[in-house]
Amino acid sequence: MGVQRSDVSLTNGAGVNIRSGGGGSIAVNARNLQMTGGSFLRAGIGQGLGTVGTQAGNISVNATGAINLNNSDITNDVLSGANGQGGDVSISASSLRLEGGAEVNASTYGAGKAGNLSVDAQDVQLIGTSADGQFNSGLFASANQNSY
Repeated sequence: MGVQRSDVSLTNGAGVNIRSGGGGSIAVNARNLQMTGGSFLRAGIGQGLGTVGTQAGNISVNATGAINLNNSDITNDVLSGANGQGGDVSISASSLRLEGGAEVNASTYGAGKAGNLSVDAQDVQLIGTSADGQFNSGLFASANQNSY
């Protein structure tokens, strides 16, 4: 018999940040996930940390219902000056809605490879930009030109 899932909500800049020199994963298993007001889930390799063999942890978000992000992010990246393999971001839900500059991101800005980004949802909506118009809502995977 499985554990019943509940709704999870992160608001007003609440978040989980496990960027480090490697390792550390985030797993969220919910009925619905709502993130607003600059809230975040962040993993990866921190600025100036890691080595060629360093491996970041993964972010896995699994909702039986909806995942809604407004002006919030789920990010797994290798930051500038860091070295190593970025972790994966895996999203699974009935629906995924990103608005107000929200993003789901697996990228590298340092040396090393970015992790994989996978989304499994029946309905995906990417709506608008941040309030200042600087950031589009979206799903992003990118690598620095000097990554290996």
